[in-house]
Amino acid sequence: MRRDNLVQEWSAGGIIFYGERVLVLSNHRGDTVFPKGHLEVGETPEQAALREVEEEAGIRPEIVSPLGTTEYEFYLPVDRTRRHKTVHWYLMKARDAVVKCDGYEIRSGRYISVTEALRLLTYDLDREKLNMAQEVWLRNRNIN
Repeated sequence: MRRDNLVQEWSAGGIIFYGERVLVLSNHRGDTVFPKGHLEVGETPEQAALREVEEEAGIRPEIVSPLGTTEYEFYLPVDRTRRHKTVHWYLMKARDAVVKCDGYEIRSGRYISVTEALRLLTYDLDREKLNMAQEVWLRNRNIN
């Protein structure tokens, strides 16, 4: 299919650390993921990332650093379209370890070790972004 037939989507999300542990969520499909979602009209990627983290995990973290983007394509059978998604990622710091998921879109969430997260995450792009986030997290912790 030609690229000009693709529908472009933009999302934003966070990789949230609490100490040495990272937040992972289990969604309604059973995937292990990081919180993320679509940008709303007039919203910056930073605003969307913070809103999505709060909606999906019930926490209000602070942004530590941007982590760049991931891009991928997928087919949406509902409307039979090919989609090209760009996700803006942010390293975030949680203020406490309490996670309150809605139980519908996101079934559960918890802080786990980076090693365990790398094993459990469903998508390779999430594992790559976690490796980058951990490097930035450790570098920032050594500076502060």
